[in-house]
Amino acid sequence: MKKITKLSMTALAAAAIIGTTIINVPHTSAAVVEPVITTVSINDEPVITPFTTSPVISNEDLAGTATTKQFNIPAGFGYVKVSFKNTGSKPFTFTINQGSTTGTAKMSGTVPADGKEYTFFSDKAWSTGWFYVSMSSAQGMSGKLGVRLGTDLNELKNL
Repeated sequence: MKKITKLSMTALAAAAIIGTTIINVPHTSAAVVEPVITTVSINDEPVITPFTTSPVISNEDLAGTATTKQFNIPAGFGYVKVSFKNTGSKPFTFTINQGSTTGTAKMSGTVPADGKEYTFFSDKAWSTGWFYVSMSSAQGMSGKLGVRLGTDLNELKNL
């Protein structure tokens, strides 16, 4: 009977150790017991991802007097963040169309030639499919384009 009790106590102790981690806290004589939490890590740093974002165009160079870039919005995404940096000598305009370069216009604007980054957001979720970013300028463009998709507008705005 004593062997069974010892074995049971050993099993319970092992189960308790597997389910918890003991951390020594400096300047105290007591140990702190915390539950074990499995997390994803990048570069040994824990990462918590409540929403999802995805860059679909990243730092694409702009050149010429007119250019078009395309991106696809897959299921589950819908919010769009578009960033421009115009390092040219003239402002340029842009339009984002759905389905083709002449499809339904979803967003448009003008980007000044001051070397600063300008960001535009979709205020409502867009449907899935292909979208085309058309840009034009009176002189050759110089700068960068970035497009990021998200599942949450507020998260995109905070990136």
